[in-house]
Amino acid sequence: MPTRVLLALDSPILRHTLADLLGRHEGIEVVGEALDPLDLLVAVQKSQADRYLQAGAMACVDRGASFFSLVEAINAAAQGRPAAAGAVLAAVIRRLHEVTLASREAMRSLPASLSDREAEVARLVARGLSNKQIARQLGIRVSTVKTLVHRIPNKLKLKKRRDVMLRIPCSDPD
Repeated sequence: MPTRVLLALDSPILRHTLADLLGRHEGIEVVGEALDPLDLLVAVQKSQADRYLQAGAMACVDRGASFFSLVEAINAAAQGRPAAAGAVLAAVIRRLHEVTLASREAMRSLPASLSDREAEVARLVARGLSNKQIARQLGIRVSTVKTLVHRIPNKLKLKKRRDVMLRIPCSDPD
């Protein structure tokens, strides 16, 4: 089974080039890309890489690292060893891990605050589906989805749809 990798890099050309290079490396699969830490959290949920974070796979290298250092960090993460350039980066990765675990815990409390339909819509929002796609999947009207999507952040004391994407795991808890 290949090691699944998420790339977070603000330069699209560098990110795509690196994804291409890593994709050619045996045993590595790039499953998502992000511009910044917030986008990275969304990518983690969409790719379900949180299962790997929960298992302890964590690595981060700064942009000055060599390709060899990056591959070493990926291999370390695959073995469950944190790999980061400096204590600050390691702390960031640990925090991402904690947020992922907290997100799963928050999901367990959803039925108390959301109706079954709202929780179902929230999970689909977390997967990145549009209102139209959600309506099609659930067999309901787009206007109904819009109403539900509007209610969900209010009930969870969140501000935006994107906040829902970060708080709610993409799938049912294990």
